[in-house]
Amino acid sequence: MRYVFFYNIFVILCGLAVCNPSFAQEKKHSALIAVPHIAQLVQKQEDERWGGPLIDVLNRLAAKSQLDFSVKVVPFKRAVLMTQDGVSDFGVFMESEKRDEIAIPVLKLGDAYYVIVSLADTPITRMDQLKGKTVGQIRGGTKVLTLSAVPDITYKLFNKHEDGVRMLKGKRIDALLTADFRVLEAIEQSHLQTHEIAKPLPIEARALWLYWSWHSKLPFEEVHKLRDGPAASVVGLDPSVLFSIFDQK
Repeated sequence: MRYVFFYNIFVILCGLAVCNPSFAQEKKHSALIAVPHIAQLVQKQEDERWGGPLIDVLNRLAAKSQLDFSVKVVPFKRAVLMTQDGVSDFGVFMESEKRDEIAIPVLKLGDAYYVIVSLADTPITRMDQLKGKTVGQIRGGTKVLTLSAVPDITYKLFNKHEDGVRMLKGKRIDALLTADFRVLEAIEQSHLQTHEIAKPLPIEARALWLYWSWHSKLPFEEVHKLRDGPAASVVGLDPSVLFSIFDQK
């Protein structure tokens, strides 16, 4: 239902752009996108430029919409602050009521899954096994409503995803709550070995969105081109990839 609210905002802004020429003819400028560094989706190329599936889809959007985009790859918390303060016009985040407070979700880029990661010698294979457990979650992360049905969960917050992995391996938490692509990232960077952890337990599906900052000065009609253009999704953002690794073990 919350996306109905944002759709209505777009309709109102569209009406302003049509009815008020001065509103629509505001000087155009380059749009800055704050992109959290997600190794699974963003990688630095040999020429020191950023590439990867997420950058590819943003480049396709720029070409189709004829918007002048520049991308700044930064840590997650900085991307949030840049979007919150209007330093960047857009940010790329998983859907969240917290993100809705700082920006408007304008374009869905793909789907991901929140998962519970536990150690192989103390596997958590059902959600009810989380009762009375300590679960690690990144500070400022999304509230996962599905877990509200489980009593007596204690959340221990961490500042960086690497910290969450260390807490799990050090048995300072019973499980780690994170996005599926973050687990793949940890495996690819050898922070986690597949034999160390049980098959992740899928908890809740979430979409990855391009958010438009409430404080952006980018004219609405330029943003509207993104919504009107052909659909684009991040290649490789597929929750089944993580689960298939463990199905093959």
